[in-house]
Amino acid sequence: MVSEDGEKEAAWVGDLIRDRVDAGDCRLDGVAILYRSNKLARAFEAALRARDLSYRVLGGRSFFDRKEVKDLLAYLRLAMHPVDSLSLRRIINVPARGIGAQTVAKLAAWAEQRNLPVSKAVEQASQVLGEGDRVLPAVRRFSELMVGHRKSLRKGPLVGAVRSLLDQIGLHQSVIKSSNTGDAAEKRWAGVEDFLIGLEGYEKTATKPSLREYLHHLSLNELDGDKDKDDEGRGLITLSSLHGAKGLEFSLVFLVGAEEGYLPHARVMNPSISDVDVGDLAEERRLCYVGITRAKDELIITRAANRVVRGKARERVVSRYLADLDESLLEVEDQTAPVDESTAMEHLSRIRAMLSK
Repeated sequence: MVSEDGEKEAAWVGDLIRDRVDAGDCRLDGVAILYRSNKLARAFEAALRARDLSYRVLGGRSFFDRKEVKDLLAYLRLAMHPVDSLSLRRIINVPARGIGAQTVAKLAAWAEQRNLPVSKAVEQASQVLGEGDRVLPAVRRFSELMVGHRKSLRKGPLVGAVRSLLDQIGLHQSVIKSSNTGDAAEKRWAGVEDFLIGLEGYEKTATKPSLREYLHHLSLNELDGDKDKDDEGRGLITLSSLHGAKGLEFSLVFLVGAEEGYLPHARVMNPSISDVDVGDLAEERRLCYVGITRAKDELIITRAANRVVRGKARERVVSRYLADLDESLLEVEDQTAPVDESTAMEHLSRIRAMLSK
């Protein structure tokens, strides 16, 4: 299956799984989404969450478990839901602004005594802490920050509003300062950029884009870690890299991102001096074989015609390994191809028939 871009690729996969599950044609634990690069996982995690499909990330960490992503989500949740005390506690001193645990405890105690959310204590910090408290200015600035961005985050444009918030709180600079190397900082910040790519895709396709709706679709209640987890993976879709899937089998396998640069990986195609033990094209071919042979009953290979890479939409090239497959065994669905007139008329006839019933 060829999709227009990475977000639509993930949405197509999510829709197909949802339809199959609803029809009783497959079990969640019989489905796997496999990829060569972990960078691809974010879009599929978001698509599964939006469709209320439970999953596990095998041998790795969920995109939504990354500290920087959870910090950003906490800011956005607090902006949409000022009564969210858990989010407030998480980010009131992130990045560090001199508001320590003792101050937070005073604010929380005051709010609890009055059966109010902690945000009310923050708004009335001068009454809670006293005018002479040295931390009071920092608490006030935090309160003003959230109030100031709440309106723009609710009205949009969403991506611009979120970037404005990020710039003002200095989260990127905080990531750089707390990272050992520039490469480490770049990898950590890439999670935030990936989140913004997903938000941009939603904003472009939604009829009435709403940050509140987007956060709801992501099922953010799962991010707090208080949801029971099935360690054995029963009833969970499996997301995994090709390396992590060795030795496993699934009834339905989606091999996603079948493009040059992902399969084979860009590091193999254009290795740099800093790359260590990147393997070779023969190993990449073996990994492709691993992905294909994980499927017991059905294999669906997907790719995108375009993807956002480093903030820019770039045209993608189909993986060279697909040319090795027997065409007689394949059914191709290209969503980027224009719909011919006969197909369009057929769809129109079906719609008219449904409306006439």
